[in-house]
Amino acid sequence: MKIKQIAAVVLTAAMVTAGGAAESAGSYKVGWKVTFSLPDNQDSAGFDKNLWEAGGTKIGVAEPTYVVEKCTDSATGAVLTVSSVDATGALMCQPKVDLNKYPVMRWKWRAITLPKGADGRDPRKDDQAMVLYIGAKSFLKNKSISYRWETETPVGITGKASYGGGLVQVWYEVLQNKENHVGEWVVEERNVRDDFKKVYGYVPDEFALSIGANSQYTGSSSKAQIEYIEFIAPEKSGN
Repeated sequence: MKIKQIAAVVLTAAMVTAGGAAESAGSYKVGWKVTFSLPDNQDSAGFDKNLWEAGGTKIGVAEPTYVVEKCTDSATGAVLTVSSVDATGALMCQPKVDLNKYPVMRWKWRAITLPKGADGRDPRKDDQAMVLYIGAKSFLKNKSISYRWETETPVGITGKASYGGGLVQVWYEVLQNKENHVGEWVVEERNVRDDFKKVYGYVPDEFALSIGANSQYTGSSSKAQIEYIEFIAPEKSGN
């Protein structure tokens, strides 16, 4: 399934000194942030191919669809909707962020439809409504950590998975599942510098950020949305 860009979408990925979403308790230093917005008088648009690249797919398996949509209950007025029907894949970009200065990744997401019966502990059911990856150099060829919105897998579970004949190693942590906040917006914070160092023993100088979804193993469907992703300094991160 090929993604067709409906219209140019304006995304921001800029260095700023302070700010944050409306639900923030206070100001904090932001090293990099991406939000999603729409051209005037449009309700939807494709993702910006100058920033994001669709990948992480498998031969013979459909890709998810990625659409920026108007959203009346988001602070920015628009969100990225990721839908998967018996599919797998991810959008990838390469933020220019020094993780030693801005180690905390903060994002706002919600799951609307979870892949039926999915469980990351079982390779035969390893699907997620949404997952964020931090991969050293390249998600497709190197080591990654990931944060998942699962279905059956208990919150707090961590584990390791490998793909592509072992060429891709992924450490994961389950942050949400079917029992937590489905249909509701949730703001998450993770110190990705500390997580990556704990798992792999080093902090990457460069990395890829990916937004993924999977429903291939369960042969089902999923839908989730994300409003923004930012990397912030830890002083007032709450993490």
